[in-house]
Amino acid sequence: MLKHAHDRTIVNVAISDVKFVSKNELLKTTLGSCVSVVIYPKSKKTESTYSSMSHFLLPTPSHSSDKERHPFRFGDYLINHQIDKMLQKGFDIRELQAKVAGGATMFPLRKKSQIYDIGNANAEVALKVLKERGLSVLSQNTGGEQGRSIMFDPLTKMLRIHIFGDKEITI
Repeated sequence: MLKHAHDRTIVNVAISDVKFVSKNELLKTTLGSCVSVVIYPKSKKTESTYSSMSHFLLPTPSHSSDKERHPFRFGDYLINHQIDKMLQKGFDIRELQAKVAGGATMFPLRKKSQIYDIGNANAEVALKVLKERGLSVLSQNTGGEQGRSIMFDPLTKMLRIHIFGDKEITI
């Protein structure tokens, strides 16, 4: 459950962006095939509630010039940047954990072999980068065919997910 949402600032995370907040703010974004990674300290007892949320469009660039022009579009780059910024704030990698959401298949796939499932590829790259960097993924809500709106509360460390046309869950 989000704590006192009406008294706190909501920080919106746009496509190809990452935001860092303190306990007095909430992180929010809307996802289709894009994926969002939330990184925060494990311990609820920690005084630092500094947390981050990224939102990326594609797993990896197909050309090196794409990464040079728009690096935050790509999960492999953006998540590494997000982790590095958390480490620069003084966190040890072992203190951090993640939650992952998004990666829907927004358009029906007639034959999976004929169409690239960008949502699934985005979710896979997020989990791969987090594993390579040594972050545990506490929970995830990925896939499906509906987009979602998500909001993270650094105080409670809960991620509220509203799956469009379906239900609302908290992980």
